[in-house]
Amino acid sequence: MAEKKPKGSARKVFQEVINETANRERIQELVDKVLAMDTHAWSFCPNCRKQVQAPIPDLKGRIAGLVQLLEQAEGKPEGDAGGVSIVVQRVRLRDATPEGEVVDAGNDQR
Repeated sequence: MAEKKPKGSARKVFQEVINETANRERIQELVDKVLAMDTHAWSFCPNCRKQVQAPIPDLKGRIAGLVQLLEQAEGKPEGDAGGVSIVVQRVRLRDATPEGEVVDAGNDQR
């Protein structure tokens, strides 16, 4: 009968192999590949107006890939900051002047 290995031994071996073979060039290559991730979207050819798939930057995939690389390198954040928060402030067009100044959006009169 095969010897039963302790739980987590594959993870330990994997970590050892990564630590032995990892170098700056390989890690830079991995980061470059993450930053070059693309996806495809339907678009129209400007010449013949046929529908074609065109490559576009996969921003969601790039961010997720970078977050995963950081978590692998430094571990997941602990406590209440258990993730990445991106705050986006959107201004409704009717709440902004043509010069880009935001007007009081609290007085919404419909």
